Amino acid sequence: LLLGASFAAQACGPLTTDDCGTVSASGFEFELGYDGTPENGGDHTLQAGLKHGLTERMDIGIDIPYAIKPDADERIGAASLGMKFAVVKDIASIYASYSPGDPGFLAYGAVSRGVFDFIIHLNLGYNGTGVRDLKGAAFWAAAIQRPAGILDLMVEVFGTGKDANCLGGCRMKIAGLGFPSRDPGAGFQQFIG
Repeated sequence: LLLGASFAAQACGPLTTDDCGTVSASGFEFELGYDGTPENGGDHTLQAGLKHGLTERMDIGIDIPYAIKPDADERIGAASLGMKFAVVKDIASIYASYSPGDPGFLAYGAVSRGVFDFIIHLNLGYNGTGVRDLKGAAFWAAAIQRPAGILDLMVEVFGTGKDANCLGGCRMKIAGLGFPSRDPGAGFQQFIG
């Protein structure tokens, strides 16, 4: 659960596995995702995120979760701030994030590669607790993405050590929403997962 809660914050929506791409310089990317689980009456969460490209190889972002179900006194969760740097543009990147007020952090590397009509994403990282007597966990993730026009189909496996989970999903891309930018050539992308 710790892995899913932290790792999903800056992922290649709707999955937990991230791609290595960054938002273009002065561009914006808005992500809106939904997670639902049937266990124990079901947890349903809406996640909104906004990223901004600082350079062609670096972006920053903020993600905020909203608990739909179960009922809670405070439905808005802790914001997560993250930064991604493309070591080799569109092939390999490094990422780090944290939530203000939380001692924990997340850091990982991502590699993406096109193979035939698919894109493969691999991640390896560490989810630190920031607490001296509470051990963090290394994690791994792998996803296959199949672009199909405005819809991307995805499946992934991810976990820590020998524990693994599998997810599937799709992402719809909506372009041309005219989000204001300092750079008239910069774009705005919206992803709904």
